[in-house]
Amino acid sequence: MEPAWLSDGMSSIEGDALTAGWLEGQNAILISYRFSGVPGAIHADLLSRADVQLATGGHFLVHGFMVHTDRSGPWAVALW
Repeated sequence: MEPAWLSDGMSSIEGDALTAGWLEGQNAILISYRFSGVPGAIHADLLSRADVQLATGGHFLVHGFMVHTDRSGPWAVALW
């Protein structure tokens, strides 16, 4: 994680996002591809867990793929 000023303020936790302990009072939480990797029924729990861990004014970031509900496209993403 470069540059150094950025990496000094970042950490990650090894483990399963559904069972691992999350750090409290976070300024930002990034969930990368997690929503496309778990059943839709679990999304609400992940969002709740992130909300509880965020500091007041914190940011919740989702990085993932967006597809049509029927998964018909966009093609490059739907094939993933």
